[in-house]
Amino acid sequence: MSNTPGSIDTEASHNPFSRGMMTLEQGQECLDMFRSRMSPHFPFVMIQESVTIQSLVQDRPALCVAVLAASCHENRRLQRELGRLFHEIVLVRMMKGPFATLDMLQGLLVHLAWAHYHHGTMKYTQHLSLAASIISDMRLDRPRIASLWALSRENKHASGEMTHDEQRALAGTYYLSSSSAVLLQKSHHFRYSPYILECCHKLLASGSFPTDRHLPYIIYLQKLTEEVDDAVIEASGTVRGSRQGHLPAELQRIRERYTSTKSSLPFPLSESPTILLQLHVLDLIICQPSPDGISYGPNGFQSLQQGTDQNRFLDWLSQSMSAAKSLISVVLLLPQGEEDSMPNIGWIMLYCAVSLAVRLDLVAAQPENAQTAGHLRRILDMSHTLRQIVLRMEAASGPDTGDVEPSPYWDLARRARRIERWYMDRCGPVESPEVGSIFASSEPSPANPFSGADMEFSPSSLQDTSLVPSLQITGEPEPEPWMTNLLADLEVDPAMENLLFTGPFDFLGERL
Repeated sequence: MSNTPGSIDTEASHNPFSRGMMTLEQGQECLDMFRSRMSPHFPFVMIQESVTIQSLVQDRPALCVAVLAASCHENRRLQRELGRLFHEIVLVRMMKGPFATLDMLQGLLVHLAWAHYHHGTMKYTQHLSLAASIISDMRLDRPRIASLWALSRENKHASGEMTHDEQRALAGTYYLSSSSAVLLQKSHHFRYSPYILECCHKLLASGSFPTDRHLPYIIYLQKLTEEVDDAVIEASGTVRGSRQGHLPAELQRIRERYTSTKSSLPFPLSESPTILLQLHVLDLIICQPSPDGISYGPNGFQSLQQGTDQNRFLDWLSQSMSAAKSLISVVLLLPQGEEDSMPNIGWIMLYCAVSLAVRLDLVAAQPENAQTAGHLRRILDMSHTLRQIVLRMEAASGPDTGDVEPSPYWDLARRARRIERWYMDRCGPVESPEVGSIFASSEPSPANPFSGADMEFSPSSLQDTSLVPSLQITGEPEPEPWMTNLLADLEVDPAMENLLFTGPFDFLGERL
C-alpha cells in the first residue's frame, strides 16, 4: 500500500471495520485495553467508559484508528496496516479537510505517543508540527476572546468555551514537543506558557478522570526540565546575551523547586508512570550543568588528568552514574508485558540514559580514575545492566515469526546488543575492594531529605550545586585523543533513524 498523494483514493472509506481489517469485537477489546493499560502512561487523550468502538469510529474516526493502531500489539501485521491507514487519513484530511479538528489532534497525539510501533510510516517531527499547527488554528494555546474574531453572537458565546478534551490536548502537545526538544537536543517550537498550567488546574478541579490530578505536576516538571536546558544553553555562550555567572543561582532555584515538588506530590508515584520518568530525567539532567562553568567534557578532562578538581569530579561522577542507573532501573523493573504500554518518549529516555551511562562508566575506568572511581563502577555494574536490557527487550519481542517487519523490541534488542559489544570491547575489569558509597545508605541526609524507598528511586543529585561539574553533551571542541579512541569504532547503523527511540544521539560530538 502506497501512501503517496497520487496513490490515495480520497473518496475511500477509512473505517477499518468496513474495510474488513478487523471485527468490531476485536476493536472493542483494543479500545478497552487502551483505556485500562495505555492511557495512564499518556493521560492527555482520555476516552469515557461509556464510549463504544462503534460510536468512536463514527464520531472520531481519526482518533479511533490511532487508538487501534497503538493497542493491537498481538498482531504486528494488522498494527502496521492500521498505522498506514492513519497516515492515509492525515494526507486526505490535509488535501480535502477538515484538518484542524479535535479528532485529528487527538489522533496525532496518540500516534505520536506510541510512535515506535509505526516506524515504517511514522513522520514524527512532521506530525508533531501538524499537532502544534492545529493547536494554533483552533486557538487552544491562549484564552479565547471570541468577540475579537467570531462573526455571530452564537459563535462568540460558544467559541469561548474550551472542552476538557481540548485542554488535555493542549497539555499533551506541549509535553511531547518539549520532551523531544530537550532529550534529542532539537529546537523548541512549542514553548511553555502559564495558560497551559492554568488549563491543567481547571482539569484538576473538574476531576473528570483520576489522571487529571497528575496533569499540573507533569506540566510543571516539564517546565523545570525546559528551564535547565535553557539555563545551560544561555550559560554556554551559544546565544546572545549569555550570562554564565547566573547559572549557579538558576540551577539552585530549579533544584529547590524540583525538591519541593517531589516532596509535595499528593499521590503515590506508582499512580503516574509519566511523573516517575520525569523525576528521573530531571534528576539526571540537573547533574550535568556546571554552576561554576567548569567543564569535564572532552576538553575539560585535560585538567582532570593533571590531578586537579579530583574531589569535585568524583562527586559529579557519583551523582551522574546514580541518576543514570536509577532511570534505567525504572524500565527494567516494569512488570512483564508492561513494555507494550510504555510510550515512545519513555524509550527515548531509556536510550539517552544508557548512552550516557556507558560513557560515564568508561570515564570512571580510565587509568587516572580507576583507583578512586572503582566503587562507582561496581555500583553501576554496567555490564550486568546492559545484559538485563538485552534480555528484557528480547523477551518483549517474542519469538521470531518470520514477519517482514518484526517487533520494535527486536530492533531495540539488536541495538542494545551492539552497544553491549561496543562497551565490553572497551571496559576494563572492575576492581574495587570497597563497595560502600554514598548510595549504600538509605538514611536521609540534610542535603537529600528523601530516601530512595520514599521516592521510589535512588538518591543522587540533591546536593550542593557547587559540587556538580558538567558533561557537555553537544557543541564541544575537538575531543582529546583518549576520548576519540573511546568513541571511534562504534559503527553507525543507517537503519537506526527508522526508530526514533533508538535514533542517533549526539554525545561529545559523536553519534551512537
